Amino acid sequence: MSTPSRLRLMRDFKQLQKDPPAGIAAVPSDDNILIWHAFILGPS
Repeated sequence: MSTPSRLRLMRDFKQLQKDPPAGIAAVPSDDNILIWHAFILGPS
């Protein structure tokens, strides 16, 4: 069943894949869209 939050997260994930911000990578957990793993690079 899709809830509004799951639909929103899927839309956000597709946008991140399409146009990723510089220095940021984020992916949802394989088994739960509500759990994300992210890398944010700071200044050099």
